[in-house]
Amino acid sequence: MNRRSIIVLLIGILSALTGFGTATVVAQRRCVGAGGHWEAALRKCQLASGELTGFESKSIVAGLFVGVFTAVLLYRMVLFFVIHRSSRPST
Repeated sequence: MNRRSIIVLLIGILSALTGFGTATVVAQRRCVGAGGHWEAALRKCQLASGELTGFESKSIVAGLFVGVFTAVLLYRMVLFFVIHRSSRPST
């Protein structure tokens, strides 16, 4: 593995973790806002009526959006530094 492939792998890992974290936080806040209790071990919301609900599509879409945005942002930063470093005149 060369340096560039390791950087791309790290960008993918960081963006995936960011997306999963965002989806979880959005689901937790929706659960608490609806008057329920978030079961962390099950990753489900227990509402006041006793029913368990999982992730809604809105939280998954939010996590996907944030993950893709993070990947694009980090990749653009890496490209900027690679291009900037390669365009500097050597002394």
